[in-house]
Amino acid sequence: MILADKHLIYMGDDGKEYTLSNVTHNLGAYLKTTDAVLREIANSTKPEMREAQKILEAIEQRKIPAMIAEVECGPSYAETINF
Repeated sequence: MILADKHLIYMGDDGKEYTLSNVTHNLGAYLKTTDAVLREIANSTKPEMREAQKILEAIEQRKIPAMIAEVECGPSYAETINF
């Protein structure tokens, strides 16, 4: 979605254009987004959407890495505060 963000534009009810990551700033733009966003990416003919399409294809074909990242967690913030 990040790769496709600036290429998916939705018109808000205020006449401004919003990218996918900013549609939450305008209800009119937000209401135009649906689960069809994935189809918009997959069916796009824009060359700049190709990398996003490759990722979607890999997900659909279950060609995903077994581990994406490893994060080591320490004590929670609440445990570090002395009341």
